[in-house]
Amino acid sequence: MIIMPKVFEVKGEVKKHEGKAGWLFIHIDKEISAEIFRLTKGMKKVGFGFIPVQAKLRTSTWDTAIFPGRDHRYLLAIKRSIGRVENTNEGDRIDVRLTLIPPQGKE
Repeated sequence: MIIMPKVFEVKGEVKKHEGKAGWLFIHIDKEISAEIFRLTKGMKKVGFGFIPVQAKLRTSTWDTAIFPGRDHRYLLAIKRSIGRVENTNEGDRIDVRLTLIPPQGKE
């Protein structure tokens, strides 16, 4: 069970999702992903395993969700508008603070 708030400092390379919205994202490393999985096991997820988080990139903070990727690592999407404000582009290495938001109920 999660003892809230649980905060993770995530570092990653910004990737770009092709499409109209131009979303950016980072892969969360395997060790942190494994810890998040362990902490949220048995707890209710949103959609296809999305886990609610609050993300902070430099001066911007927003509520969002991380979601599982194919390689057992979670991904964090970054809206293009946040990327613009924070001058973040594909290929940049960034630090993001993630705070898990307690899911309601059980799976």
